[in-house]
Amino acid sequence: MRIIKLTVFIAVLLLSVNACCTRKDCGNLDEYLKDIRFYNFVEGELDTIIIVSYLNASNPSTKIDSSITQVYFEGDYYVARLNTQINTNLDYLINLPSTGQLFTLTEFEIERDGCNTCFPYRPKSDYFNVLKEYQINGQKQSGQIIKIYK
Repeated sequence: MRIIKLTVFIAVLLLSVNACCTRKDCGNLDEYLKDIRFYNFVEGELDTIIIVSYLNASNPSTKIDSSITQVYFEGDYYVARLNTQINTNLDYLINLPSTGQLFTLTEFEIERDGCNTCFPYRPKSDYFNVLKEYQINGQKQSGQIIKIYK
């Protein structure tokens, strides 16, 4: 009888601990770093966008890769969807040939955040990385989504 009571007690304890877990979707860095949002531009200015990656602090002299992309309109901004996600260990040069504008994208700061809080522990898989800050043309920006303003 004691074993049955102990087993029932442990089962109730485990169920109550599991009930304290918050289950939520965890956004991840991979989801946010495939898009660049452009505000206050007209479509003709964004007909072609050239994105060049280069080594950190090499002043675009050591190019790693480049790609060409286009935008689509979404609400009050245009979105450039990249073929691959932005590597936060590199710097980027964004060239708008239609206007001659150049934007440097540097100094990425990543933050480790938790989700699915589960007392008394949090599994390693319940942590994810988010973009905290970055710089555009030397100006510090904050947020998880890269935004370029005209």
